[in-house]
Amino acid sequence: MEDFAQLALSNNDTFEEALYKLERVTTLLDEGNLSLNDLLKVYEMSISLYRFCNNKIDNANQKIKVLAKDTFVDFEN
Repeated sequence: MEDFAQLALSNNDTFEEALYKLERVTTLLDEGNLSLNDLLKVYEMSISLYRFCNNKIDNANQKIKVLAKDTFVDFEN
């Protein structure tokens, strides 16, 4: 059994650290080698990590919208 505590979201995780943990957790879930109890623990961690990462992305999008307000940004060229 793997120690899953290292994959849990911590208060000082950066977006990049949380994303790495989410990728590792996703791999564990995809492998299908977990007991039901471990599966539930890892799935719960994945939800917390996903929400954290999604929140960081939403905040970045909002900041970009504020910074780009009244400014045309051509991302095509």
